[in-house]
Amino acid sequence: MTSGKRIVGAFAVAIALFFAFPVVLGGFQRIGAFRTAIAERETLLEQRNATLDNVDVQFAKYSQQANADVGHILTAFVPVRKDTAEIISAIGDIAVQSGIVLEKMSVGEQQAGKQAGSYKTLTLDMNLTGSYSSLRTFLTNVETYVRLLNVDSLKVSTQPSGALSFEVIANAYFLK
Repeated sequence: MTSGKRIVGAFAVAIALFFAFPVVLGGFQRIGAFRTAIAERETLLEQRNATLDNVDVQFAKYSQQANADVGHILTAFVPVRKDTAEIISAIGDIAVQSGIVLEKMSVGEQQAGKQAGSYKTLTLDMNLTGSYSSLRTFLTNVETYVRLLNVDSLKVSTQPSGALSFEVIANAYFLK
């Protein structure tokens, strides 16, 4: 019976090896497939990184060119020098075209501590007299003026004669 037990044991081991062999062999085959897949993924990752590096380089070139173009565009709206006489003359012309009376105008440069960026600010304090529609025309003309002007505040009051009086505070900019 011992030899029968040995045959049965050997037969059981042979059957176990018969069924285990494909599993073990399949595992080894999968390891090869995984190595191939990893190599393909690394190649794909390298290609994508190279593409992203190229995009970064092109974006840096574009940003540099766009900043240079913005500088040229900005100087069209923001003059290089202060030129107070030009701004006073332009505001006077806009007031005449709008049908509003420019009674008083004072121009002052803003303090250096209040400014940021690469520009300085001229503060324009104007006292105007006229109708509501002439004020609207005046503000429209200031808005469409080629030089960058920012209306900061507007105060309206009535005079004893019934006419409207306006106090407009605006900012004009120029480069440092």
